[in-house]
Amino acid sequence: DDSAPSSHGDRPLASPGALSEFDNAAKQRDDNSAPIVAVPDSLGANAASPHALGAAPTGADAATLADASFVIEGVVLGANHEPVRAAVVEVFAAVESQTTRDAAAMLGQLDSPPQAIVTTSTDRRGAFRAVLAEAGAYLVRAGAAGYATQIEGPVRLRERQRRISLSFALADGLGVAGRVVDAAGRATGGVVLHLLEKSPGADFGYQQLDATSATDGTFRFDGVSSGRYILVVAEGPHG
Repeated sequence: DDSAPSSHGDRPLASPGALSEFDNAAKQRDDNSAPIVAVPDSLGANAASPHALGAAPTGADAATLADASFVIEGVVLGANHEPVRAAVVEVFAAVESQTTRDAAAMLGQLDSPPQAIVTTSTDRRGAFRAVLAEAGAYLVRAGAAGYATQIEGPVRLRERQRRISLSFALADGLGVAGRVVDAAGRATGGVVLHLLEKSPGADFGYQQLDATSATDGTFRFDGVSSGRYILVVAEGPHG
């Protein structure tokens, strides 16, 4: 695919100045009320009220959030600023000095891809909340069917900054489809394929998507960003 290169580049994903500062402890009206969540103006219309990031937790959920050490929360929007419902949001441990491309290449490793520390999904308003046990640097990846995956971070949670709010704007994803056949031209199902964005001077890079061929040999990758890619056949139907 010789379409335009991805626009993410080698920029750092976030700087301390771009992150909203929050109080060290969650504000509570009383022991039975939910924490008041501060929402930065950068979320635009979604910051109209403390409930713009989703319904306030109650009962056991409120207690869990109040006791939680650190929180990453925010919204996932589409290209037209529409809320993206049921988007998958994953949080990974990171190195604070990583750039966008370094971080994405780490997530796209074929041999030993990192495991998410927290996986959650957005509600009907596109809101998400991930509760973490300790301070540190983190990458946050958001994706949904029909949209290109986006990565933000590294973001840093500290003792004096226990909450961070992010806003994702997912571009419409492209589709890549094909058919797997053997040497005799017969359709081959059960073949595992990886689609890797080509980085300058490297054999893999920014984005990895996975697919498995159907019984008729067909496969499809959705949510692909524009760019140049390498298609890798990772495993045949018999290993």
